[in-house]
Order: sequence, then C-alpha cells, then structure tokens
Amino acid sequence: MRLEQMFHSLESRLIDFGRRLCQGAAALAREEADDLGAFLDGRRARLERCRDDLTEARLRLRSHETRAARIASHIESYLYVYDGPSAWRHALELDGLRRQITEDRQELRRLLAEEGGLLDEVRALNRRLDDLQVKLGKK
Repeated sequence: MRLEQMFHSLESRLIDFGRRLCQGAAALAREEADDLGAFLDGRRARLERCRDDLTEARLRLRSHETRAARIASHIESYLYVYDGPSAWRHALELDGLRRQITEDRQELRRLLAEEGGLLDEVRALNRRLDDLQVKLGKK
C-alpha cells in the first residue's frame, strides 16, 4: 500500500468518525440501511448474472454431450464399414470434445458453488436489512 493510499484511507476513517459523532443513532441506522440496500441490490444483480451463466453452461454442456454421442455413433458406423481414416478423424474430434465436456462440468460446478455462496450472502443481507428496518420502525 502506498503512503498516499494509507493517508487517504486514514482520512476517510476520520471523516466517518466525525460524521458519527455529529449524527444521531437513527441517522446512522438509516445510512447503514441505505448502504446495505445498495450493496444488496449489487449482490442480487450478481446472483442473476451467475444464474444466467449457469443456464448458458448447462445448455453448452448438453449440446456438447449430444454432439459427443452422435460422433461416437459415427465412429462405430465407420468402423463397421472399415473406413478407418474417417473413424480416426472423428475419434480425434471426440477426444477434444470430451476434454471440453470435462471443462464444462468443472465450470458448472464452480458456478453452482458461486450461486450457493451468493444465495447465502443475499439471505444474510436481507435478514440484516430487515433487522435495521425494524429498528427504524419501517416494518
């Protein structure tokens, strides 16, 4: 951390401290509720983006798996009619596709874990915001 950043951070903390001394508890709670609401909106937006990414990943995985099954069937047909070069070419394509399927599954697991974490975070933020609103008498 650079010296300038450290002073800026210290300055902002001192300003917040001074603001808290001058304001009442209700004003601080309102400010905290507003900040929390804005942060919660951002997390909800991230959750929606994550769900969109999950949908895309599922569709991509399904498409790759369908294509892999079709290619495997073609390979069997080529082997049956003794067309080795075509079978070999499709086997190489299938190998690459199976690697892609493995990567798709890893991405899907990562996105599912991220969605779970975001859901937990959004629920906790909702509870905190509800508590603050009760404290402020808004509910």
